[in-house]
Amino acid sequence: MIVEVGSRRAAVLLDELTARYVGTQTLDRRVRAGQIAVDPLPVRAVVEIKRQQGGMSPRALLGAGFAPTDGADVHCIVPVSDDPLSLGRQAVCRSTLGRPIVAGLPEEFAIAAADSLGAAATSLSLPPGILTVDRAGYDEVESSEHIFAAAAQLLCHVIHAQLRGLDTEQIPRELVESWL
Repeated sequence: MIVEVGSRRAAVLLDELTARYVGTQTLDRRVRAGQIAVDPLPVRAVVEIKRQQGGMSPRALLGAGFAPTDGADVHCIVPVSDDPLSLGRQAVCRSTLGRPIVAGLPEEFAIAAADSLGAAATSLSLPPGILTVDRAGYDEVESSEHIFAAAAQLLCHVIHAQLRGLDTEQIPRELVESWL
């Protein structure tokens, strides 16, 4: 599914295997879980966003699985790629919104994603569980911390909608419309 609102675009996918990456370190964010009743089955989502801003087109792809657990916390796990952000990486990750991007999540983008996932999990009152990022892709020139924070927020909203059996098409549209 692709949502387009003005110069902002978002895609919601079930999975994108070319965005798999391995991290050499892990960022953890634990937040207090909400008490909503959910289907105990795990869910998975991948989101990609792109914004046209002047001559720039910030882009981010982020995907995760959520496995409900017993307990009182949502544990957000975000692996950091072993490669630093630099030019010349091979763009092998398919993009629904443009040319291929680089698979992985450099530290500066991972920090923004982890912080945003924790904040969104809190505001949405996600149920207890483990939210593990395992898909990511970035543009070496046009990606930013800000765009990865927005992608993480969208990802958390989509996972929340899946867990609650809500319309996963309307949620992205509402969120994309709210972005300035």
